[in-house]
Amino acid sequence: MIDHHHRTLQLVGLSAEHAENPAILSYAGELQTLHENQMAELADLMTGWGKSPPHIEGHTDLGDSIPGVLDKAQLAALVASPAAEFEKTFLATLVTQQRKALPIAQKELQLGADPVAKKYAQQVLIDVNNQLETLKTLRQPS
Repeated sequence: MIDHHHRTLQLVGLSAEHAENPAILSYAGELQTLHENQMAELADLMTGWGKSPPHIEGHTDLGDSIPGVLDKAQLAALVASPAAEFEKTFLATLVTQQRKALPIAQKELQLGADPVAKKYAQQVLIDVNNQLETLKTLRQPS
């Protein structure tokens, strides 16, 4: 799940440089805060289990792809696109990325033993469904 949050943060970081729509920029800021908080929660949970959370470098250092989200060509096309096209593709990519969290959280709810982790997974399901509703609204033509 930490990888999922990291990849979402990488994607959201692109919006500050390439999006112009104030609603999209505002939403990206909200997502950034949410996913940073969720990563911190997971790190605390792992520490409580006696495990070291993975060290992840900054979320804006993309390299040439976002693994599992955008390959090299897709990322290059996204960052080179005009703002309106960037926003359309950015929102569609966010929808795909957020949907990937659902089976991870559902698996934890079904098979997990730790009640705190299960509570976290339940909150992820709520948050992702809310995000998908917001993304649906943002993707509608104004």
